[in-house]
Amino acid sequence: MYGLWFTILLVEVCVVVVADICFMLLFLRTAKLREGPGQLILVQAQGQIIVDLHWLIMFDPDIEENYNACMALAFVAYFGFIMSCTYAAAICVAVSVHFDKPKYPSLWLYHVAVLAISISISLIIYLTGGEKIEGFNFCRFNHVGINTNWTE
Repeated sequence: MYGLWFTILLVEVCVVVVADICFMLLFLRTAKLREGPGQLILVQAQGQIIVDLHWLIMFDPDIEENYNACMALAFVAYFGFIMSCTYAAAICVAVSVHFDKPKYPSLWLYHVAVLAISISISLIIYLTGGEKIEGFNFCRFNHVGINTNWTE
């Protein structure tokens, strides 16, 4: 059953990563896309790639044995997940606020706000023991570093 689950996850991750990379290439080729919320979508896609690739890295046996490496990966995954979600919200706000305007203003304030929110929330989750929260448990260890073996 584990092999089937991993295969399905691998296919899904590959499809999403390829779609995100295609969008990034389209972003580079299309000037109009670089003007408006396309900037926000680009960074949201990058955050999504971080989240998706973390699932593949988690199946590395060396990560399973190394608590510090797993916790570092967990922080990157927290950050990618929160950044991706926050950019999705920023895209909605930007489109709603600037929908009827002929030209989008500079979106640097959106980027600063999203990065500040993402870093803050990631640090809070990570420093307060996010690995113990169900749904945020990226590592296979409990607090003392003992393998909880969730794959069986």
